[in-house]
Amino acid sequence: MLELVGEPSGSLSGADWDRAFREYYRLGYNTASMESTALLLERLATRTLVNPEASRQMLELMLGTQTGSQRIVAKIPAAVDVAHKTGTQYLRICDLGIIYVEPEHPVIFAACTKGGARARAEEVIAVVARKTYELLAPEVLMDVGESMTSTMAETEGGAELRPDLKPH
Repeated sequence: MLELVGEPSGSLSGADWDRAFREYYRLGYNTASMESTALLLERLATRTLVNPEASRQMLELMLGTQTGSQRIVAKIPAAVDVAHKTGTQYLRICDLGIIYVEPEHPVIFAACTKGGARARAEEVIAVVARKTYELLAPEVLMDVGESMTSTMAETEGGAELRPDLKPH
């Protein structure tokens, strides 16, 4: 980037970068509120964004997202469809999308972190996405082999899993 503006490599300090991005973010470019993002995703999930065919095509692209493997999809069972779009900016890590807890039960999920280490931010998003899935998915869909046992023990004082729930 420095080459593009005719500056030598290494000529900006960390404080210079912080100031530049603070000013950039203040302008409101490349931003959206969580509310507007959720509305956009809801319209996409219900295939009312633009039109049904365009919505289907956008969902297919988002279902094929290969970035962000340590974010929303990291702790969700592999059999669960997740249409998502990652975002990474200076000191910000985001992932937003649609978790299909059932084919006809899409859940809108959006998470952004500001500051901190990237790996930790991604872990936070993954854990919150997993907890969202666990709380909203019908019990018969739960992948009990991963973390349901520990979650139930924490939230229900050690309740045992129902015998009819089997890992898939």
